[in-house]
Amino acid sequence: MWLVGAVLCVLTQSAIAQWRCPGLSARPAAECSCDLPHTLRCTGDHTALQIIGRHLREQRARNKNTAVSLLDCALRGVSALPSASVAELAGVGLHGLVISSGDIRRVQQGAFNSVATTLLALGLPNNQLPSVPTEALTRLWNLDRLDLSNNKIHTLDSNSFKGIQNLTYLDISDNQLTDISIDAFKPLIKLTVLRLRGNLLKVGALVSLKEAHLLRDLDLSSNALEGPLGPSTVPSLSFLTNLQLSDNTFASIRRGALSGLTNLTHLNLHNNQIDVLEDYAFRHLTNLTHLDLSHNEIVAVSGASLAQLINLEQLDLSHNFLRSLSAEPLKSLRSLTELYLHDNDISMIDDGALALHKDLGRFTIEDNPLNCDCLMAGFARWLREVNKLSLSDKSAAVCATPPHLEGALISRLSKNKLCDDFDHIDVKVERKNDNYDFNKVFENAIDVENKYVDLEATVQDAYIDRQDGLNDDVYDEELDVPSEEDLPISKSQVRLLDALFDDEEVHLSWSVEPPSARKFRCTGVTVSRSGGLPKHVACHRAAPANVVLRGLKIDPTEQYAFCIALEEMGAFDNPLSLVLGCSPPQMVRQRAPFVTAVPIVVPDVTERRLLR
Repeated sequence: MWLVGAVLCVLTQSAIAQWRCPGLSARPAAECSCDLPHTLRCTGDHTALQIIGRHLREQRARNKNTAVSLLDCALRGVSALPSASVAELAGVGLHGLVISSGDIRRVQQGAFNSVATTLLALGLPNNQLPSVPTEALTRLWNLDRLDLSNNKIHTLDSNSFKGIQNLTYLDISDNQLTDISIDAFKPLIKLTVLRLRGNLLKVGALVSLKEAHLLRDLDLSSNALEGPLGPSTVPSLSFLTNLQLSDNTFASIRRGALSGLTNLTHLNLHNNQIDVLEDYAFRHLTNLTHLDLSHNEIVAVSGASLAQLINLEQLDLSHNFLRSLSAEPLKSLRSLTELYLHDNDISMIDDGALALHKDLGRFTIEDNPLNCDCLMAGFARWLREVNKLSLSDKSAAVCATPPHLEGALISRLSKNKLCDDFDHIDVKVERKNDNYDFNKVFENAIDVENKYVDLEATVQDAYIDRQDGLNDDVYDEELDVPSEEDLPISKSQVRLLDALFDDEEVHLSWSVEPPSARKFRCTGVTVSRSGGLPKHVACHRAAPANVVLRGLKIDPTEQYAFCIALEEMGAFDNPLSLVLGCSPPQMVRQRAPFVTAVPIVVPDVTERRLLR
């Protein structure tokens, strides 16, 4: 598609509107079709290029509206590309040419000379080239883009790209590069995009990049880069804005890393082995807007690790081993709009950690063992107050502990609920084994609520003792939280009757006990598999008798526990209380497909039977 875009951009809208496909069918030698304007895609044997060239010249002479700018040809059984084959394309006016066979090992010297005056983009991907076909390229003075991806190139020497000094885009991804001459890129004085993904390059080979002075986009992902990422790992490239270093084995990020890339805006370090971010690791990258550190081994981020990233908009720390989130690392990130923290080991989010980030548009925290105690009150309030965050992101913040709050939406929990000291009033709720009765939790919770009413004065004193050190002023604004955010827990319970799944949905049948004439509205379901962390899933049907979940993949060999929260509605559709219930871990059965029953008469049988 990179070549298609490059070619189509030189065509006017009127030319595209009037264009007609010069289709060709000359099996087995060549067969062509069109899927985009001015683009011809062909397959054929070793004679295909000659047949196609003659056909296009004839069509162009008859009708100028059949002109082709891009030819993409897949050849069968071709290991060498001779000049004679390409020569037939002279006069066609090609701007782009892609030739692949899966087996081309050699390209004849001067093979593309016949199309040199018009050719802007050349692709030789998915072949077996052992080196850059330099002698076939040297006359392509107008060439702007070159794709040599997915070949067998081992080395780039100082003459590999001689003669193609106007090149701006070079793709050598998915080769076997281990060595790059220090002067390899010196002839490419206009190069702005370089793709080196999927090779075998080590850090020492990167010194050659210093000659690519105008580089703006560099992809070094999936190589053999290892060790610490330091100030000089990548040489100084003052115009570079996008750097891909994912899928390598960097182990740490040193202070002042990548010091010569002062204009960098996008840095991807996804899937390395980084476990240490030194203080001021990114001190020179003040223009960075996107930083991806996902799928690493980071346990903690110090207060100064992300300092100086004043323009950072997107930070991805998902799939690491973070244990908590504090305010210090985020303090300087005043421009942050997206923060990804899912799949870590975060149990605590400090009060005020996100206080400066009420404009976040994305915040992911699912798959973390969040401990819902008094220290999480600030986070709960932040979830309620943040305006731009989607409901799905807010609903992903659910409690893992303590047991009586497992699966609860944190945004629905007031400070009082989070600070309830159940141990102080001698009520213990513990998980005994894998067959834990979740409904018992809610029975205990109801008993606790009753005891709390009787012992209100005593417990209130206990709260004062327990909350030493907390600034109560921080929570004054909670008085303005709408009542539905702190609904009382109903003494009624929701019980799971059945759980079925099909290809698209999970169907849960529930009952409310004791039965009630009121309406109920499902606010969410949390699901945990085989004792794993709970995940929140949106309800798609309001009636508690049949709740439908979508986008949830069920493994019929695993056990699942479901917890549901229903709002008991008043006469004016106002929420009165929360009705909660959890199921014990159980298998989810596959739902039988709908079948129409058709009555038929069976001869000599008095009974009527229904065939299903």
